[in-house]
Amino acid sequence: MQLVDKILKINFLFVTDLFLSLFIKDLQRDSFHLFVILCFQVKASCSSTTSY
Repeated sequence: MQLVDKILKINFLFVTDLFLSLFIKDLQRDSFHLFVILCFQVKASCSSTTSY
């Protein structure tokens, strides 16, 4: 069971890495920076709502 989880995790990481590399290649650097900033803002808002 642990082996299956490990394989799934590795495959998931590989697929997401592949997707991100393609995603970044298609996007311009500025729009990627905006995307990263948006993700950080969402993370910050989520952590602030769960803190209290």
